[in-house]
Amino acid sequence: MKLIHVVLGRIVLIFLFSSFSFCSKARDIAPSSLLSTASVGDRVWLDRDANGRQDVWEVGFPGIEVQLLNESGVRIATVHTDANGFYTFADVDAGTTGKTYEVWFKLPDNYQFCRRNGTITDAQNSDANELTGKSGPFLLLPGQNNDALDAGVISPALGALPLHTLDLTAELKSGQIKLKWLAENEMNTRRFVIQQSTNGTDFTTINLAGINGIQNIPTYYFYTVDMNMVPGAMVLYFRIRAEDENNRAAYSNIAVVRMERISDVRLWPNPFLHNIQVSYYSIAATTLDVRLTDNTGGEKWKGVMEVNKGMNQLVIDDLARLTTGIYLLQLTDRQTGQTFTGKLIK
Repeated sequence: MKLIHVVLGRIVLIFLFSSFSFCSKARDIAPSSLLSTASVGDRVWLDRDANGRQDVWEVGFPGIEVQLLNESGVRIATVHTDANGFYTFADVDAGTTGKTYEVWFKLPDNYQFCRRNGTITDAQNSDANELTGKSGPFLLLPGQNNDALDAGVISPALGALPLHTLDLTAELKSGQIKLKWLAENEMNTRRFVIQQSTNGTDFTTINLAGINGIQNIPTYYFYTVDMNMVPGAMVLYFRIRAEDENNRAAYSNIAVVRMERISDVRLWPNPFLHNIQVSYYSIAATTLDVRLTDNTGGEKWKGVMEVNKGMNQLVIDDLARLTTGIYLLQLTDRQTGQTFTGKLIK
C-alpha cells in the first residue's frame, strides 16, 4: 500500500512539473506573437516660394489636422500639427511583416497644397496630392520611424499657377552658363523671371523672359549667363519664377553651378531625383562617352558630350523614370583614354 502511494505521488509530481514546464514555454512563446509597432510623421510647412521644397527659412504650419488611414482607407487616428508644424503618429500597429497606411492632410479653407515632386521617401518635398491632400499608400515596417511624410501649403495671398511642370537645368561651358527650363500648361502665365543667387537663399532678378508656349504642350526655354558678370563667385544658384497677371507665382527647382576649378570629376546631387550634374575639368577640348548603368550592369542612359578646355558642367536629365537603387556613371575621355566611374544613389 505504501508503494502505491509513492508511485502515485511520483505521477502527481511528474504531472505538475510537466504542466509547469508547458506553461513556462507558453509564456516564452507568447511575446513573439505580439504585434510590433512603428511611428510615422514629420511636418506641414508654409511654402512661401511655392517651389515644392522645404527651405530653411520657411516656417511650420500649426493646428493642421492630419489623419492616418489604413489600407482600406479607414481613419484609425487623428492628430494636429504643433506650434512648429510637426506631427507624429506613435505606436502604430505594423504587424510582424509591415502594414500599409496613408496620411491625409486636411487644409483650412482657401489654402492650397504646393506642387508635389520627388518621392514619398524624400524628406524635403511635399507628399500631399495637390487635389486630395493624401500622401498615397506606403509600407510601415515593425520598429520603423518614418519621418518623411510632409505637406507644403500655399497661403491664399500667394496662390499658385496652373503650371504642371517647371524644371530648370544649368550647364557651364566656355565661360557661359546655359540655363534651360521646361514649362507645361502655361495658361494665365504672364512671364518668367530669371533669378540668381550666390548663397542659395537671397535671389536677385537678372532678366525677364516672355511666354511662347502653348497650353498643355511642354515648351523649352533657354537663357545664357556670362559667368564673368559675377567675379569671385565659386558657386551660383539659379531659379525661374513664373508670374501671372494677378502677381501669383510659382518657382522652379534651384539649379546649382560650381565654377571653382577641381582636380577630379564631381557628381551631384547624390542621391539624385530627376537629373545628374557633372563638374568636369578638361585640359583640352574633347569628347566624352557617358554611360549610366544600374548595379546589375544594365544600361539606363548613354550619350556623347562635347567639353571645352577648362571647367565644364554637364547635365544628364530625364532620369525621373529610374527606380530607386544604386547606379554607376562612367565617363570616358576619347582624347586621353581616361575613364572615370562614380557611384550614385536614387
